[in-house]
Amino acid sequence: MLTYETLESNSALFVTLRTAVPGGWLVVVDADYGTGVTFFPDPDHAWDGSSVPPREPIVTPSADAAPAGTEPEPQAFTPADQG
Repeated sequence: MLTYETLESNSALFVTLRTAVPGGWLVVVDADYGTGVTFFPDPDHAWDGSSVPPREPIVTPSADAAPAGTEPEPQAFTPADQG
């Protein structure tokens, strides 16, 4: 028999349940509009059921990006430019 644990959530829109299975967790999300099931690999069952803190986004300028403050001035468009 599978024994599910209800995970705490800050959302009233759905309920998240999990149960330990070989190799990880079987996670079920149940809402008024449907139900989803997924397998979360965690062989040691170390996941405590909480979310991890969000990471800061990593912004990497592209190789062809102009250095900050050196962007060219915008040019006015005229119909003659269509050539």
